[in-house]
Amino acid sequence: MYIREADGVQIPKEELFQVYSRWTDLQDIDGTNASWFGRKLANVVEYGDDRIRDGDNLVTVYTGIDLTSDGSKLLE
Repeated sequence: MYIREADGVQIPKEELFQVYSRWTDLQDIDGTNASWFGRKLANVVEYGDDRIRDGDNLVTVYTGIDLTSDGSKLLE
């Protein structure tokens, strides 16, 4: 509902975890930490991971998945 699989897309791991954390808050459920989130995510969707340059910073990203429009709204 909030993420989609697609070739050639990527999302920073931190950003996707923020969406997950916001969702758990809205559902009033206990979430998990960022490390366990990635492990549990692998049970739901197929993704890769990579590190990309964002200016002078290296950012770790999930590849092959992205937010849907509903997922993006959770970042607002």
